Amino acid sequence: MEWARSADRDVLVFAHGHILRVIGARWLGLDIGFAARIRLNPTSLSVLGWAYGEPAIESWNETGHLA
Repeated sequence: MEWARSADRDVLVFAHGHILRVIGARWLGLDIGFAARIRLNPTSLSVLGWAYGEPAIESWNETGHLA
């Protein structure tokens, strides 16, 4: 996560769901075990960002582009 947090521009990551859930958990500073509790559908889009200077999830598991 350090490389993404320290980037001076947006970062795009695409991978299979298991690793993306781990990235989401670690982005929030949570243990990787938490990733098993995060639902993530195939072909969904998620955006990680910042809120009040802390890592946050801006959107998660968006599938509106499939409609």
